[in-house]
Amino acid sequence: AFYLSHLVHLTRLINRWDMETALGSACEKLFNDADETKAMLIRRAEAVLILGTEFEALANQAGGGSGSAGDGLYSDAVGDEAAMKERIEMAYMTSVAKKQGFSSQDTEDLINAKKKQTA
Repeated sequence: AFYLSHLVHLTRLINRWDMETALGSACEKLFNDADETKAMLIRRAEAVLILGTEFEALANQAGGGSGSAGDGLYSDAVGDEAAMKERIEMAYMTSVAKKQGFSSQDTEDLINAKKKQTA
């Protein structure tokens, strides 16, 4: 259980780094477009704020809290080993599907099929 807890923590850190890298690169391109007017850059910033607010609301709804290490889906507590293994597998499947270019719906369908298969 000790190693599993560390594996969950490492997986969370890798996923967070992956998201931060992708978002950072996208925002860099989005906000530093020399060919756009200042008004358009402001509209883009407002759109990113809306997306961020919605993303945070969904994370809170799913139990992820503010993304801190000790709450919700990202808990590092030992707890139920089977649940932690399932979260690791789902995170892995989501990451692989994302890298393969699957849509969000395809990824969700893949995960649901896997859950039905193991049930």
